[in-house]
Amino acid sequence: MSPSSSAAAICRQKLPACIFTVIKTQKQKQKQKQQVQMYCSTAQIASATSDCPESNPRTATIRGGRRRPTCSSGEGGTNFDLKYLQKTFNRRSGGAGIVSNVAKFCVDSRQPVSLVNSLLIDLFKTGRYEDAIGFYRKMSCNKVGTDSKSLSVLMNCYSKLGCVGYGFGAVGLVLKMGFAPNRIGVSCLLNCLCEEGRINEAVMLFRKMKEAWGCAPDEVSYGTLVKGLCATGNSEVAFKLHRLIVDGTSFFGGDVQVNCICYSTLIDGVCKDGRWDRANELFLEMRSKGVEPNVVTYSSMIDGLCRGGKWDEAKAMFYEMLDQGIQPNVVTFNVLINALAKMRKGKEAKELMDLMVKRGEEPNVRSYSSLMECFYKEGDVDEVQNVFISLESKGIEPNVVTYNILIKAYCKECRIDEAITAYNQMIEKGLKPNIVTVNTLLEGMLLKGMVNDAQKLKNELEVHNLTPNMVTYTILVDGLCKNNCIQEALELFFTIKNRRFRLGIEIYSCSLKKIIRNKFEYIPKI
Repeated sequence: MSPSSSAAAICRQKLPACIFTVIKTQKQKQKQKQQVQMYCSTAQIASATSDCPESNPRTATIRGGRRRPTCSSGEGGTNFDLKYLQKTFNRRSGGAGIVSNVAKFCVDSRQPVSLVNSLLIDLFKTGRYEDAIGFYRKMSCNKVGTDSKSLSVLMNCYSKLGCVGYGFGAVGLVLKMGFAPNRIGVSCLLNCLCEEGRINEAVMLFRKMKEAWGCAPDEVSYGTLVKGLCATGNSEVAFKLHRLIVDGTSFFGGDVQVNCICYSTLIDGVCKDGRWDRANELFLEMRSKGVEPNVVTYSSMIDGLCRGGKWDEAKAMFYEMLDQGIQPNVVTFNVLINALAKMRKGKEAKELMDLMVKRGEEPNVRSYSSLMECFYKEGDVDEVQNVFISLESKGIEPNVVTYNILIKAYCKECRIDEAITAYNQMIEKGLKPNIVTVNTLLEGMLLKGMVNDAQKLKNELEVHNLTPNMVTYTILVDGLCKNNCIQEALELFFTIKNRRFRLGIEIYSCSLKKIIRNKFEYIPKI
């Protein structure tokens, strides 16, 4: 034996065995990097590995006292660092290209289904639904292992994209494999069907979950269906379904435990449809069943009472909420401020906003808009302006509704120059005016006799991708007549008729009589 080999043997005897394990692991990780770099760009790998402590062999293997997750490839048993690969995979800068490269890597190295599922879930969680579908297809076409979990993610992706047909196709594949569909995926499909107005199909799908698939619905599935039904104006169907479930007379009554979220959603739905009696029935029922209402439940109840003009009952409900130790949120206060605005009680609305701030809730743009609307209805334009200035001083960005109220207030007091300034400021901030904004300003301009400015504003409708409605034409015809622009009013009137608009009674009123008195030759045509 040579002196060098004998020295090496002596060193090995003195070193602990774990050192060789660490060195071996480091070599495996180096080999892993080389393999991944064959499929992914150098720049992306460099950024992905910038925080991987490879310089320290021990921390490369162990981080925070726990071994970093690895998965074994199908060939050669090489260990691949899952977090490292996911980090590379999730670099958004790579787009579809990096997805394709990692897919090729998984196909060539025959990665196990656990890794494929982890990467699919990562794509789904980051909202990259198209990439997840493309990744699955590449795996499936190349016969890389997938299972029911992979198909559940696929079903969720199709549902999020609104592709209900393809989502049901994924359900069929799950059933073909002998598995029951995932409840979360079916809940997404339920939501899609409701959004598309396919209510009967949504209810049938809910029923089929247990009858045909053996996947009993839970409170999440039920809550999704109730939310979808109420959002599409079908609270009546949702209420009847709720009765079947609670009474235990339905085919899945015993499987669904109705929780506070379900009750709150249903209460909100029936309140918006004006069924306060049913909302109160549900509120009492949930308490009798030991389900405690939360801030959302109380806010929905207060909103329903305010919509029904029951202000005293709404106040009582608010005080009851405080007595129960439930902190009202910004939604609760906004409901009350909006109700006070409709009753033209500006002083009380302002006091309520002060209380809101004292209780630690910051008013939002809707709070300020409701308060502005309240002062506008009281005819206090200066106070509307003060609230708007206060909103901006707090760093809150006004929206289109806020500007519409401000412009409307200025126009009401014939302060057209200030209204035009507010309109221009709105455009400069990148906000797109709606047809209400333009109609309000048009009416104000024509009342002030600014016919040319009104015509110019009308011509700007196309710039903002707005289409004039019957209100727009009525304002223009009426305004032109009042400014003695009879010929222009006539031309506009017949333009409207030729476009087959359904003319309202307003446009045939006093303004049209003035046209007839001045232009008898047009009477037969009218």
